[in-house]
Amino acid sequence: MSTESARSFGGRLRSFANAFLVAFALDALLSIALSLGVADGTPWFGDLRAVLLAAVTVASLPLFVLLGIRPGLRWRIFLPPCLFLSWISLGAMPLPIWFSASDAGLLSGVLELAFAGIAFALCRQGNGGKGWLLDQASLEGPSFSGRTALSFTLLNFVVILPATLVYLAYSAAAGVGYLTSGFVEIRGDGIYLAHREYELEGRRIHLVAMMHIGEAVFYEELFASLPEKGAIWLAEGVTDDSGLLSDQVSYGNLAGSLGLVPQPHLAPQPELVRQPELAAAGRNVSYADLDVSAFSPETLKLLAGAARVLGADTLREGLAAYGELSKMSSADATRTIAALKHDLIDLRNDHLQLEIEKSLPDYDEIVVPWGALHLPDIEHRIRELGFAQDRETGRRVISW
Repeated sequence: MSTESARSFGGRLRSFANAFLVAFALDALLSIALSLGVADGTPWFGDLRAVLLAAVTVASLPLFVLLGIRPGLRWRIFLPPCLFLSWISLGAMPLPIWFSASDAGLLSGVLELAFAGIAFALCRQGNGGKGWLLDQASLEGPSFSGRTALSFTLLNFVVILPATLVYLAYSAAAGVGYLTSGFVEIRGDGIYLAHREYELEGRRIHLVAMMHIGEAVFYEELFASLPEKGAIWLAEGVTDDSGLLSDQVSYGNLAGSLGLVPQPHLAPQPELVRQPELAAAGRNVSYADLDVSAFSPETLKLLAGAARVLGADTLREGLAAYGELSKMSSADATRTIAALKHDLIDLRNDHLQLEIEKSLPDYDEIVVPWGALHLPDIEHRIRELGFAQDRETGRRVISW
């Protein structure tokens, strides 16, 4: 590259880097303004911030690469903003867990503004106290440095990559624990599910977190530990009496490919009805779930697609089924997500609560072995009935 070409590229790069810093600072100000409610009543303000955030995030990718080859792009100026934008892209965990949405947005905005202020101050320091952006002399010199590239590569593999993996593991564990109110825990040696017991005037309710796949020993030990005499087990599992789904969702293939087993059925027939007179003799299982006829067309469509994906005999068939399932517009996706939450969580929880209340007069112990996403809401509902937790047991369902 000729001297003139190198100078021209350096000028364009300086303009790009300076524009990035200005946009980064402006995004911080918009984030703070939105969090403080300054722009309430002006929807376009939020759209402007979303576009700006997307722009600086995309711009940070080539800038991050250039940090490794261009000596004049000082790491201490541009690396913190690039890493901050990566953190935001990953959900800014654990801020959404520790703070409300507005407080989390305000804190991240203040942090972003602080990084921008430090970057401007470092630029001014490098310019000898003249100006707040990179000056013309900042990027003069060689376009590539092997030493810079080697140092940046080592920084990424020795520091940034391990730290990112640790952060992702922590974020996943924190996010799962938050979504399930601790009924699911990701630990260093595996995934643990909680079994919590609640008592009121001699009656006891067991909320038992379940997963559709796990290690056989988990299910064996769990079922052996749960009460049988004087108890009713309110089993999860939607029925399809009208044949609305051509295929039933099955986790056998997925479990087998991972060396696990699918969750055992608690009863052989969905027609089983509660029989209080059996409580004294042993386990009485009653299905406490809904029929799919209660679900919306959006939910039925997704369940049918999920059944095809999980039931595929080969990876190619599974990917093809997933491709068909993912072909929906953003509007359709929004409606489907809302329908899923209503049908698969809220509606079923309403029905389960009725089954629990109906069982209380006849049984001393009520066992609720349901998916962990249902249990935080069910826990809240039984606490409102007066039940108080007095015991918790954690069991490992999957080992690393």
